[in-house]
Amino acid sequence: MSVEHARGRTLISAILSTDQDEGERS
Repeated sequence: MSVEHARGRTLISAILSTDQDEGERS
């Protein structure tokens, strides 16, 4: 796994978890 790929997955995970948090709040 390349560093860029790992970084991309981390970004996606952060975005997804943020979306879930906002969904639970509202």
